[in-house]
This record gives sequence, C-alpha cells and structure tokens, in this order.
Amino acid sequence: LGGNLTEKAVMRHEVQYRAASTNSAFTPLRKNVFRNPAIPTPSKMALASSLMWIRLFFNSAIWAALAGGVFRSLEHTYLKIIRHITHMHQIPLHKT
Repeated sequence: LGGNLTEKAVMRHEVQYRAASTNSAFTPLRKNVFRNPAIPTPSKMALASSLMWIRLFFNSAIWAALAGGVFRSLEHTYLKIIRHITHMHQIPLHKT
C-alpha cells in the first residue's frame, strides 16, 4: 500500500491516489454486489471494509492534517460507497 511523498508534504496527491485505488476496487462490484438487494447490508459492509476501506484509510492515522478540500475528497469517496450499500445512491449530495 505504501504512500506518496511530495516535496511540500501535501496530502492531496496521496488522497487522490487512495480515492482512485478505492474506486478501482469498487466499480467492478458496484452493480452485482453493492446494489444487489439479495446481499445483506452487513455482508456488503464487511466486503467494503476488507476491499475498500483498507485502500482508503490504511495508515491514515499518521497523516498530516488534511486541508478542507482534501478531506472532502476523501469523504466523497467514502460516502459514495456507503450510499450504494444503503441504496441511497440516487439521492443527490448537497455541497456545503
């Protein structure tokens, strides 16, 4: 999993990489697994934890503080997956 270092220790590149990696794990499973009403939500959450959250949050406890836009990018990726698991993906997110 590793990490991406930048000259100025900016976390934006790391979060973008993590979001892309998480999305690449999520996309092939979105229709057949995460939108499938026959699969119980707890099973979907366990799968998300083992396949997606590890990519998105691995070693995040040691990251520097995230600027607002960088945090929102991380939050957007997380919430997008949660919304598919809970079948709320058709309700638009409001920007603040």
